[in-house]
Amino acid sequence: MFRGTNIPENEKSKRLKPQEEHLQTLHEQRSLYNNMVHDARKVCSTQGLTDLKRSTAMSQQMTMHYSFDYAHQTYLVILSSQDQFTF
Repeated sequence: MFRGTNIPENEKSKRLKPQEEHLQTLHEQRSLYNNMVHDARKVCSTQGLTDLKRSTAMSQQMTMHYSFDYAHQTYLVILSSQDQFTF
């Protein structure tokens, strides 16, 4: 914790609890996403789809959904003492 030297341990724990819960939720969501990607790759390999290529519409008996993870490599500075946005 930033500037948390003189704070009692129980207060530090209370302040860190929401962050720990948030990180646990993120871990669960990322794990679910990775499992879905793994399952999709398995289905594609059993259907013989090894790479992206142009094909006619409805050429496979399957439905595919595409998603894009735009925020995967986003880094935001978070400081409790910052007065304004830094980006």
